[in-house]
Amino acid sequence: MKYIIDKLLAQLIKQSPCAVVCFFAFVFVSKDCALAGDNSLSSKNLLPDKNEAMRVSNAETEKSILLIDRQLSMECIKLARFNTRFRLQANYHSPQRAWLYPLGQEAGTAAVFANTLVDLDQRAKGLTSLSDISISARKNGICSSIAGNAIRGSSSAVELVENGFVQLRASRNGFSPRGSIMYVRAELDEAEKLLMQRAQLIDSLASDREKEIFELHSRIFRQILQQLLSQFIKWSIDSRETTWRENTFYAVNTAQNFILCTSSILSLNSFSNHQAASSAIITSLIGNSISTVNPPFRTMVGVCMRKYQRHHLRRIFAKYKLKSIPEWEAEWQSLKEFIPAEHPAAIEDAMGELSFLGSGSKKLDDILEAETARIEKLRRVAGQQAISGPIIGLTSLSRSILGAVAHYDYPNQPETRNKLIFAGLIPQTAGQAYSLINTPTTAIMQTMYRKKLAKQGRLPEQILKQRLNTLDKLEAQLQSEHPWTR
Repeated sequence: MKYIIDKLLAQLIKQSPCAVVCFFAFVFVSKDCALAGDNSLSSKNLLPDKNEAMRVSNAETEKSILLIDRQLSMECIKLARFNTRFRLQANYHSPQRAWLYPLGQEAGTAAVFANTLVDLDQRAKGLTSLSDISISARKNGICSSIAGNAIRGSSSAVELVENGFVQLRASRNGFSPRGSIMYVRAELDEAEKLLMQRAQLIDSLASDREKEIFELHSRIFRQILQQLLSQFIKWSIDSRETTWRENTFYAVNTAQNFILCTSSILSLNSFSNHQAASSAIITSLIGNSISTVNPPFRTMVGVCMRKYQRHHLRRIFAKYKLKSIPEWEAEWQSLKEFIPAEHPAAIEDAMGELSFLGSGSKKLDDILEAETARIEKLRRVAGQQAISGPIIGLTSLSRSILGAVAHYDYPNQPETRNKLIFAGLIPQTAGQAYSLINTPTTAIMQTMYRKKLAKQGRLPEQILKQRLNTLDKLEAQLQSEHPWTR
């Protein structure tokens, strides 16, 4: 059995921090389960009372405790498995989405950029003579802008709908915000009942040294359960922030592009109906203003949801004392120091391993979080970028502002109006050109980065699936190896 445990340990340390913690909970209990067969820890050596009836009574109590330990260990496995599946499904992004959205945005921006270039060319010709401006060319450019804004708006709408389907599937599998909280609470309540039953059985033991051992085990089980709860809370907070941030952006971006599409339609209509020009300018100002504030707005919404979800979950799980990482490490050290000198070295080694893994799991989880954060950052192409998005929006907004000034302040000075609109088109051209370069560049970088991680086996979904596989193997292996199954 030692060979199997050592071999499994080598794999677990590489793949699954939470599974490792649960694994060593099993190992720790299994070593204690061997009390009945270990000469150094036999009831003869531990119990000062030689009465055979008392030894039989204690043996039955210990057997009941070990059965409860088995159930508690299974609860740890179930919670670790639920956390992993929750992380995989709650905000799932299919591989196709990494290209479909950038392609839609790129195609739409290219069509809008074509209109900007046509308008810039015609306005430049008008600087020398207004009669050189081609009305038909401007109309064709506006038609291109209508198509471009419609494509961009539809692309964001598709992403919003797909996010809705992802949330629906997750809810059906029990990973909705409400459903996941109910499941975790139920599992923790069940574990708490088992711990209370265990405490009652420990109190009935005659030997103080045996009580110390089993009470120490209870503290370890509580520690592991609280770590799994902390992991669920962290991942639930991240999930809600991501959902609200993305959905806010897609919803606002859809509205913004269809408003700009309406502005282009009104601009096309203004060639035959001059009263439509005012409406076109106003809708253009609104659309480009929304484009400017959308990236920071969706970030603010995500931050607010994160704070709300953290407060909400901490209130729900208030009876469980949640600790920070330094507190975890101090707690593991405290548990190790409580091991009496007469305890076997095997138990002390297990405690040392648990202490190391309690802090080491944080480092492995940090790797997972770092890769996820970078992939999500690369996924925010063009308009989603928190810094470049507002700058791109401002370049188009400047054109709308100068167009409004030209229309309302110089209605009878066509040459001045043309110069102002020409000046506004220059930054708009630069902003849209940058967007056309930034979108495919970011998409390519994301694809290359994901391929690099995939070759190394470090994709977040790969790490999580490895964790699930390890938990399944761990559960089957330990069930067949432990004394309580014999």
